[in-house]
Amino acid sequence: MEVYNNPGIRSGEFAFPYGLFHGMWLFTTMLFLAATPIVRGVRAGESVIAHPIALALRIAFLTLVAAGWLFMLWDQMPCFLGGVPGCD
Repeated sequence: MEVYNNPGIRSGEFAFPYGLFHGMWLFTTMLFLAATPIVRGVRAGESVIAHPIALALRIAFLTLVAAGWLFMLWDQMPCFLGGVPGCD
């Protein structure tokens, strides 16, 4: 979307924001890596609240990572849609 909708990138005036997209993929990867033990435990038949402290820490981490990803997406959405020239 970024390349297609941003005429500054298409014309070569601005560079493609690789750091932004690497950060968004990193957030997504951290989200899945933190959720994997919870899903594996449930699939193995373990109770979700078998380890309440670890579960609370994982849910807090998942919430922070998801919120960070959503705020980054929300902040950059005008750039993705091509509404603001010269985005970071």
